[in-house]
Amino acid sequence: MTAACANRSSRTRCHEFRRFAIAPRRRAGDQPDPAHRRAAGHPDFPGRHHLLRPFQPAQGHPAAGRRRAAGGRAHRSGDQPGRPLCAGRQAAGRRHRLRYRRGAARRRGQPQGSRPGHQCRRPGHPPDGGQRHGGCPPGRHRPRQLRHADRPVSTFATRLIQRQWQRAGWLSHLLLPLSGLVWLAVAAKRAAYRRGWLRAYRPPVPVIVVGNIYVGGTGKTPVVVALVKALRERGHTPGVVSRGYGVKVGKHAHVGRGELSAERFGDEPALIARASGAPISVHPDRPRAARTLLSAHPEVDVIVSDDGLQHLALARDIEIVVQDDRGVGNGRLLPAGPLREPASRLADVDVIIDNVADAETPAPAADGRPRRVNMWMELTEAWRLRDGQRRTLWELRDDYAHDRIAAAAGIGNPQRFFSSLRASGMPLAATVPLPDHYSYSHSPFRTVAADLILVTTKDAVKCLGLGDHRLWVVPATPRFSDPRFFDWLAEALRSSARAARPANLH
Repeated sequence: MTAACANRSSRTRCHEFRRFAIAPRRRAGDQPDPAHRRAAGHPDFPGRHHLLRPFQPAQGHPAAGRRRAAGGRAHRSGDQPGRPLCAGRQAAGRRHRLRYRRGAARRRGQPQGSRPGHQCRRPGHPPDGGQRHGGCPPGRHRPRQLRHADRPVSTFATRLIQRQWQRAGWLSHLLLPLSGLVWLAVAAKRAAYRRGWLRAYRPPVPVIVVGNIYVGGTGKTPVVVALVKALRERGHTPGVVSRGYGVKVGKHAHVGRGELSAERFGDEPALIARASGAPISVHPDRPRAARTLLSAHPEVDVIVSDDGLQHLALARDIEIVVQDDRGVGNGRLLPAGPLREPASRLADVDVIIDNVADAETPAPAADGRPRRVNMWMELTEAWRLRDGQRRTLWELRDDYAHDRIAAAAGIGNPQRFFSSLRASGMPLAATVPLPDHYSYSHSPFRTVAADLILVTTKDAVKCLGLGDHRLWVVPATPRFSDPRFFDWLAEALRSSARAARPANLH
């Protein structure tokens, strides 16, 4: 026995002997005595469940069903039966969020729960988009969703650039040297075609080019559809060539007419083919698209090129520029400004069509050079995407007088579509501006708190597979200030000598 053990009292040595010799060895699977076991929910319980953040879908709580039932299952506690884990922390968090929302609503002068997209809605207000993503099978990936569907889908950088393009701001000044390089490239390209260093393909039929110098959408597609219909009424057989934005065409051009797939041809070509009934050829190489169109449809006697103003490889007889109220912006080329070509390019075209807000805008003189025409969109009817049922906008407004109406647009200028709807008497409770050529791979309408959603015809060709019964399509009918414009255009085509010239295949 060591000295340390000798110094211990006999009672201590006896107690240690009884503890190690008499007490049975505890196995790894044994549990403490129930009298000393801590109950579930004990504040000293060593779990880390309070660090796990539960998933909540955007703009709502889990849907009814097994997920809601599972989410509401309580962990029983001996002191407070039915109380969930961390209920104190959750209740404190809810009280804090509720106080914050009420304070924010008072600061904005809005009643709590009455603004669009609010999760704490008042009784009688419609839910945000019906069935939530919480009703999906557990563990399934959720698609990306718009948490605030009534806010523009744009980044801060995009909004900043758009503001700088409308005025010569500090960012525009910084990017001005790059615009000088773009100007040199544009000037060199035009000089190469003008001097014959580069050869342009001249089809055996006249070519009308519809384009713009402002980057983005300005309303070219309605002009192309109106041109095709007007030319057909005057005895022509028009065809259309287009680039097919966002699709991979490959070596050979895609040719079709009627009901075309937006995934194969692009949203704008599919819309043009469906609305006009004309054959269309899609390829980034415009001469190749024109050759393929004439080969597949030899009856075509005039070609309309959609968005082909800068594609000088295809010779043209008439150039038409479409611009909206943004005009030429700050007048600078990309990236310091919004222009693809210098503003002086407008003096070389044949027609300038101004896409104005309404018919009240004063019409320009029709006999100038270039010829100027005002165009505005007229919205009178709508049809349901699911079954094609047609109603006038006034009938639709009366049918949904006590419901929420929203509008969505994935075009170049969505606000123009929303303004036209409001001018037609549609009370829009929410708007969903989407980027131009929005893919609709996932539905952006699941979180939109509305019973009726109005979309454009350009969006309709890509929304067929969404299966949303709330979608109604509002076609926009273009109206022109000059009633003699299309007659003048048909006369210019008849007087063009290029229709009798042989094809230049170089």
